[in-house]
Amino acid sequence: MKKWITSNYHYMVPECDTKELLQADFSPYMADVKRGIAALGKECATPVVVGPVTIAYLTQFESFSKGYHNEQRKNLLAKLLPLYQQLLKDVAATGVTEIQVHEAALVFEDADILPLFQTTYPAILPTQGPAINIVSFMEDVGQSHYEWLTSVKEFDVISMDFTRGDSLSLIKANGFPKDKTLGCGVVDARSVWSIDPTKVKPILDAVLPIAGGNLRIQPSASLQFTPWDLSCEKEILAHPAGAVLAFATQKLKEVSVVAKACSNPDVLDSYSTAWTKYRAVASAPNSAVGQRIKSLASKDFERSEKFEARRPKQLKGVPLLPTTTIGSFPQTKEVRSLRTQKKKGLLSQKEYEAAIDQQIALAIGIQTGLGLDILVHGEAERTDMVEFFAQQMEGERETAMLSLLTKTLLSLTVSSCSTNSQECCSPPMAGCSRLAHDASVRPSFGPTSTVPLP
Repeated sequence: MKKWITSNYHYMVPECDTKELLQADFSPYMADVKRGIAALGKECATPVVVGPVTIAYLTQFESFSKGYHNEQRKNLLAKLLPLYQQLLKDVAATGVTEIQVHEAALVFEDADILPLFQTTYPAILPTQGPAINIVSFMEDVGQSHYEWLTSVKEFDVISMDFTRGDSLSLIKANGFPKDKTLGCGVVDARSVWSIDPTKVKPILDAVLPIAGGNLRIQPSASLQFTPWDLSCEKEILAHPAGAVLAFATQKLKEVSVVAKACSNPDVLDSYSTAWTKYRAVASAPNSAVGQRIKSLASKDFERSEKFEARRPKQLKGVPLLPTTTIGSFPQTKEVRSLRTQKKKGLLSQKEYEAAIDQQIALAIGIQTGLGLDILVHGEAERTDMVEFFAQQMEGERETAMLSLLTKTLLSLTVSSCSTNSQECCSPPMAGCSRLAHDASVRPSFGPTSTVPLP
């Protein structure tokens, strides 16, 4: 596994032996596309495809050679192109009006990538049919990629992240084609904070004169990176920060709000008020912490014993190359059950700690039986690592609802939304979402709104 682009989320690295013949079975994906169409209509259901250049660029090859890596990518891409060409042809035949092609590799600074893109597009695109939305996220695409993107006449929509990187400078310096639509990812899809007018307004003011009526407001990336719904978090909402937080469901509303702000900036006033109130509370200093910092002395950064004295005590009686384990042990079904019982009040703190001690003893017994030299207790007493550390600090809040929008990043999925005005609800099927919106909606990472210009 590796971290996905610039995020702390991980993906399974594709692995490939370029000597093998590639075969693809897109029938499950096509079934999802058809289900989306049946539920939401051809005008709304928008298939999302992870682009072949991203797949080829991120693939780990069986016989890796640094100098030969780019040639291996080219060989793999050559095998992927006819498969993608047929896939996009089949998707276009369903009658959908737009296809999103997500090319995450657009944000990488690597001179070897551009030739791969030039080989791929427009070669794999249908000659007629749905509009093509080429999508990047989590960074700007850089000068050379921007020039290439805007030159490909077959791209109808170019979607970019305006919350990270410097996409705005690219637009200002190079302009934007009048025959294309700009997907402006200004609603931060990787942050739990709500839109901040002090950041959003300058972007809108700069982009509107350049893109004009060919502008879409949308999330900066897939909303799978944020928790599902803030309304479930009663304790967080009661906190001063609750007024300036937004999870996936709330960000759907923000897309529409920002789109309306293009012609009526007053709709952002409530957000400005909420941020002003929160900053007044958040900026209040913690006198106790300040006093502790002031009282720090040099002795607080020194060990009571030097390394040479500590080391023999730490490794007493172990061989030259001792065996041990790294990391915490898995949270077993029994451990999770104990934690649930404690949260429900079925176990007292004393009973819970005694039961956890038994689990720790079991872990140590297993290590002893295996003959390990250095034993660990396995950390059965703690919850999820991030949640556990957050609970030890002031100024941190953890969500009660930990379920995220967990669609696999490197799979072919359907993302769609309804143009009907209705209450937000859980998706009726994988890859589909419904939201309360005005009629001018087009899905991209979920929803987008066309900008209502004066």
